[in-house]
Amino acid sequence: MCLKRQLYNSCVLPAMSYGAETWALTTHAKNKLAAAQTKMERSMLNITYRDRKKTSG
Repeated sequence: MCLKRQLYNSCVLPAMSYGAETWALTTHAKNKLAAAQTKMERSMLNITYRDRKKTSG
């Protein structure tokens, strides 16, 4: 897990940031980047969207 985190922080995040530098950062683009980041982090941990905790309410 530590190696995956290091690889992600040193390679993937800078590549995403560099690629997005030329974009006009709209709210839609910002949300898409945040969603992609979250999806990649869940993928590293082998957590699916269905595995999320259910809240009682």
